Amino acid sequence: MAVAKKSTFTCQITEEERSLLEKYCEQEGRNKVDIVREFIRSLKGKIRSDRA
Repeated sequence: MAVAKKSTFTCQITEEERSLLEKYCEQEGRNKVDIVREFIRSLKGKIRSDRA
């Protein structure tokens, strides 16, 4: 199986957003990268095909 090409993504978030992410990660026992990747993958089903 081929390895997916990876890239780096950097964004700025508020202190409140950072705190929410960290609390959620602690609750789920997972790291921030895993949580953000899972969220991005969830967008796949939300993209409408009628956009030009």
